Amino acid sequence: MIKNADTTDFFLEGAGYGVFPHLIQKMESVDKSKVDTAKDELKLALEVLHEIITTAKAEKFWIKADDKIYEGKCLLLEIMNIQSVGPNLILSPEAVTDDGLFNVVYVDEAQRSDFAAFIKKRLNGEEVTFDYKKFEAKQLTIDCESTYMHIDDELVLPLKNVAILEVRENVLEFLVPQS
Repeated sequence: MIKNADTTDFFLEGAGYGVFPHLIQKMESVDKSKVDTAKDELKLALEVLHEIITTAKAEKFWIKADDKIYEGKCLLLEIMNIQSVGPNLILSPEAVTDDGLFNVVYVDEAQRSDFAAFIKKRLNGEEVTFDYKKFEAKQLTIDCESTYMHIDDELVLPLKNVAILEVRENVLEFLVPQS
């Protein structure tokens, strides 16, 4: 759940700042006339993401996570309930949807060239991993300079306030057939 000024939003998969909200926005206007398959669309998204990583401004962030403070400048800041985001990028392989914790993943300015190289290798079909900076928390207060944010796959603009995120356990129940 995200509280932001006068609104409360719920998310299931993830929320974040930086390159992925930029990617969502850019993919709305990119020419997809030569995209025939899901694989082509994934490749196009990785190409656009690579371009964004090389040119994006690193944004200042400050996070209070439970009782710890994290701050710096990042290209990517994701609050995850699932393992992957965007164009099939596994950011948090240890994420468990029902563990009562957010998995927070970020890429700081110092990792820009390594992150761009990682995306380039993915574009070339290589099976590679990236060493994201990460931590877990139940409650987050986030102040990020970025005006770009996403909640699941929806772009949130303009973003002007501190976001308060908290895990709400047992809010959603799934009905599944008996096997």
